[in-house]
Amino acid sequence: MANKRINELTQVASVVATDEMEVQKAGETGTKKATVAQVIAVEATARAAQDDVIEASVGLSTAGAFAELSNAWYLRAAEFTAGMTDRSGAVAPLTQNVINAIRLLDAKLYATFLTIPTWIKTRTVIVPTVSILACDVTPYVLIDGITDYVHEIISIVAENNYGGVAFEAGTDKLEIKYDGGATMFEFPNAFIEATADTLNRGIATTNQTLTPEADIVMTCATAPTTGTGGFIFVITYRSHLVV
Repeated sequence: MANKRINELTQVASVVATDEMEVQKAGETGTKKATVAQVIAVEATARAAQDDVIEASVGLSTAGAFAELSNAWYLRAAEFTAGMTDRSGAVAPLTQNVINAIRLLDAKLYATFLTIPTWIKTRTVIVPTVSILACDVTPYVLIDGITDYVHEIISIVAENNYGGVAFEAGTDKLEIKYDGGATMFEFPNAFIEATADTLNRGIATTNQTLTPEADIVMTCATAPTTGTGGFIFVITYRSHLVV
């Protein structure tokens, strides 16, 4: 057969590892034959080694099997056997692999989220001077509202961190309330206008109506003026599911 350019050859339908190719070894003048498997061996070896690294980093054996985490809380073989409940309903047993491990953790996260209303939380909030001076017009958010939940304050403590110039707020109290709703706790005018560092606990009002999904804010009916200090609140509260 006469010599042909490679673009003149007939296209092969497929190639298998034992098919042969023409190669020229570095430093040699003649050509030799090699199988496809020989040609790709260097890349295949490097890829297999890297695959092993990737598999090990996500907890798989070199054969791709998921390694049981015997000391885990939620990813032992028993958890895969027991399965979980997701949006589709109860699913069990689960094959031990990475995606099912993620599904187990997702289900546990959701189940944990549903228990949030049983948690009592404490939050510390620092209110800067500029926000105190504007709190009559722009109530300062102490706790963000959450969809389908209502926050119930159990106790609230505040410190007036005196900055050298006292605030002036007429005769009005500092109010802790639902944004757009009822005042739940109050601090006296003397707290706002303190001339030294002052620590007070909030006094609960007689209001009983909770406002679902609302922010809890700090406000004052009279715009505080002249002050240079700041307020620090420590709030203990519970969030109730209301749907």
